[in-house]
Amino acid sequence: MRKAERAHYLKTLEKIECPSRIVSVSTTSGKYTFPSKSINVLSGLNGSGKSTLFAIIKTALGIPMTEAERRKATAAHLKICLKLSDDMVEVDSDTKMPLTTNPEHQALVKSFDSKSVHDALAFFSSQSNLTELLDQYEPTEPAPGDFLCPEEMSALVGKEYQSVSFSEIEIQDNKSYPFFIVTTSDNEQYDVSSMGLGEYQLFYLMWILTSLEKDGILLLDEPDSAISYQSCMMLPGILAKVSVKKHTSIYCTSHLPYLSDALKNGGQTVISRNASGISLSNSSSVSMSLGLPAAKRGCFLVEDEIAQELLTALLAFHSTKTLRTFRIIQMNGASEIVKFLQQVNKHRDLNDICLFIGVFDGDLENDSPDADKLEELENVNYLFLPGAIPMEQAYRNFLKESKSFFLAVMKAIPCKQEALDDALHGAQGADYHDWPAEMASYLGIDTSTYISVLSRCWVEVNIDDRAVLSFFDAIDDLYMDERSIT
Repeated sequence: MRKAERAHYLKTLEKIECPSRIVSVSTTSGKYTFPSKSINVLSGLNGSGKSTLFAIIKTALGIPMTEAERRKATAAHLKICLKLSDDMVEVDSDTKMPLTTNPEHQALVKSFDSKSVHDALAFFSSQSNLTELLDQYEPTEPAPGDFLCPEEMSALVGKEYQSVSFSEIEIQDNKSYPFFIVTTSDNEQYDVSSMGLGEYQLFYLMWILTSLEKDGILLLDEPDSAISYQSCMMLPGILAKVSVKKHTSIYCTSHLPYLSDALKNGGQTVISRNASGISLSNSSSVSMSLGLPAAKRGCFLVEDEIAQELLTALLAFHSTKTLRTFRIIQMNGASEIVKFLQQVNKHRDLNDICLFIGVFDGDLENDSPDADKLEELENVNYLFLPGAIPMEQAYRNFLKESKSFFLAVMKAIPCKQEALDDALHGAQGADYHDWPAEMASYLGIDTSTYISVLSRCWVEVNIDDRAVLSFFDAIDDLYMDERSIT
């Protein structure tokens, strides 16, 4: 799949609403509604309950299961709301299941897990008369553009295939295993018997995707368990294509963040297990829930400590993911930021290593000698903090004039109203640059703590202000640019 095609399907994914999907799951911790109506990624540490959730869904729909899956389904108490071809189905695991025997409903759900791959390989390796068995089935060659065609499989596996054919070997009613024969670009021909586990798993997965009916549900239990990093990075585009073209909602468990990072529609769910049972929650950081440190992908360059604390507070409210993946570096004023950005503009490859974003105080935007220099820079990213005057001055004015801000600061420090009144009176003659330090001294706290408190309270009170919302939009735009280079 080409990058442009991948980007197209990932973008289109946000606009579709699949007619069949898992609407919500109710546990002892409460009701959880899945955030996406197309693809949801379920992450969690080993033993968190991902496979248990899938087992309950499969049991409720009467899908053939292993004994291990059946035990998992009866070990947890969940209520699941399913939408199946616009029919609502409530599933309560405390009752005897399956609850639906509707063949049309059962046909809507397909599942994949690594155990099926292992079982298929074990079946083929155990056949003493494999050639005779295969002779009973007519092989199929995928058409160009199909998921199993040589071009698609070459890109997914990382090996150049010249031809691909497969036979669906029926094991029992409603159960088959795919047997593949491939030829590489150097005319080497081999079949499943000579395939590695990861290679066969990818072919098996694409066979599942090929056989999907439209408007259904696909359960993928750790499809990345045995495949390479390169193949993992290809999967998001492929799954998005499936969801868009077949209107199939997909629920995928994974221990890796690659799939969540590729999705823009917020379909990330974290599953955990505690003393009371399984719990589901929405997350903006799958990496953290899996114990992975967040990689630093860029740097915000700010003028001073006030700007650093304000930017930190803004990102904490709006985009904790950006806060975790970007460093905030204090520079020595706006001129130093401009000088640095001039070097980035001159040496464009610097942004390929780390995305540098200049963050200037709001008063620079309309009245500063450095503003003209910024307009000359064509290959750098920069934005302005909300506020048309220096933030030290804005905080002082706001604290005097806004009762809600005044009360928020009192609560955050915390302090008595008399103490804050006395501090405001005592520091009223200080220059606005010196005012934070004077106020902190009167209140008996360090200046950094006081600035941090002011910044958090100011953002909380102004969270719906037009200038703040415009700043959030600018952050989102820059973050999209940042994600495209990773």
